[in-house]
Amino acid sequence: MFIYKNTLIMEKTLKLCSLLPLFAVSWGYAQTNNSPNIVLIMADDLGWGDVGFNGNTHIQTPCLDRLASEGVVFEHFYAGAPLSSPTRASVLTGRNAYRMGVFAPNVGILRPEETTLPEILKEKGYAKETEDYQHRAQSWKDTYLMAKDVYALDPETVPNTYLKYYLLQDEVVEHSNKEYTRANEVMDSREKEVFDTAKGIIEKGSAEGYTFAVGAHATFIVDLACALAFNTKERMLLIVPNNGAISNFDPEAMVEIPCLVGSNGPEPLAVGKIPEFQKGLMEQQVAVEKLTVDAWMEHSYLKLWQALTLSKTVPSAKIAKKILDELIEANKEYWPELS
Repeated sequence: MFIYKNTLIMEKTLKLCSLLPLFAVSWGYAQTNNSPNIVLIMADDLGWGDVGFNGNTHIQTPCLDRLASEGVVFEHFYAGAPLSSPTRASVLTGRNAYRMGVFAPNVGILRPEETTLPEILKEKGYAKETEDYQHRAQSWKDTYLMAKDVYALDPETVPNTYLKYYLLQDEVVEHSNKEYTRANEVMDSREKEVFDTAKGIIEKGSAEGYTFAVGAHATFIVDLACALAFNTKERMLLIVPNNGAISNFDPEAMVEIPCLVGSNGPEPLAVGKIPEFQKGLMEQQVAVEKLTVDAWMEHSYLKLWQALTLSKTVPSAKIAKKILDELIEANKEYWPELS
């Protein structure tokens, strides 16, 4: 955590931060002249010896080194957990992960009764940071609550909450509002907030007084750019050709696997064999994607119908045909004519 009195210094620091492979950057903008501005930088999977100011000679961290040399280094400030989500939640609440409800990445919900750092800062005159939609929006709470159902079916792996769409389709549909979908929620919350803030900054010609909540998707792109530019050999999950990394899976399929990323691009890491259950899910999805591409290239109605029928998110061939016909009507100005 870095505390600054001067707004100009804070803005320069944020520009430096934009070059760093960070998991999260947030700040509180002081609304009074007597309060310092606070910049909180949290990196994912950053070890004590991974930075230059702690003696690392292989990984170049000039921006962090400068912050350390010009600021204060706390040598006994330990992470609240060895994983991402529980660590961030611990910083927000000052409590142990098992006390405030976030136990692992994508597992658990920050309890509504918890008092968070932004709430305390707001009471002290700071502009409140934007809402953490990933952990507080109702749709995310509903998603996390279904993690236990995914875990019950596959207790050997950490549950992926997105699998609810593939394994619990009927329950998802039952609890969804077709008049106000997840897409509508995003457009009315995060998208509106980002667009409105960006518009205000452009019109004012300055970011002073504005805050942005930087999410994992945005910082992932910065991580990737830094790895390519500075040859950091960052370990990242990327979608790449399988080429035998998963030994019992189609070598030509595109798969999302751990890679080391440097100036020569991604270097996929060997995964070995995967369990039959996950393998079956992936093979079905790869077939959906290949049929979809073939349908576009061949202008084939049948292959696109087959693709939708194979999708785990569609319950039957009859429903798949109905969905396809509605998609064709909605996209007739953009799609080729299918026969």
